[in-house]
Amino acid sequence: MLFIDEAYALSPEDAGRDFGKEAIDTLVKLMEDHRDAVVVIVAGYTAEMERFLSVNPGVASRFSRTITFSDYAPTSCCGSWQQADEHEYRLAPGAAEAVLKYFTAIPKGPAFGNGRTARQTSRRWWSAMRAGSPSSTNRAGRPDPAVRRICRNCFDCSPS
Repeated sequence: MLFIDEAYALSPEDAGRDFGKEAIDTLVKLMEDHRDAVVVIVAGYTAEMERFLSVNPGVASRFSRTITFSDYAPTSCCGSWQQADEHEYRLAPGAAEAVLKYFTAIPKGPAFGNGRTARQTSRRWWSAMRAGSPSSTNRAGRPDPAVRRICRNCFDCSPS
């Protein structure tokens, strides 16, 4: 089995002096010569993959199935915040709603990768929270400066 993520990178619009065409020609030959023994899965953004499949007449005919995954809903992008407790953080009242509002408002242009954006955003916020002010108690209810409180105001900012 061969899995090629971001396969469209093999067929850039400005191919010029690129080895992508040679790689695609080799892939097509591999798929033809070993069609009963090899499975090839290519993945990438929809529009770019359509371009990839159209770059060589033999490419599209070698892939018998196309599966399109829809973007995550804003509620799915909020998933990492469900793990706040595991990281010794507490979500203050209103914080979960503010996170949902943030992911609903974030611009979703062609370069937007919702899973990647959710991960990067949560990492950025976790880092900011580690540097922020401590809350008053830990899981046992005792004062603990290592435990942070995630408040609604942490998310009252424009998506960046």
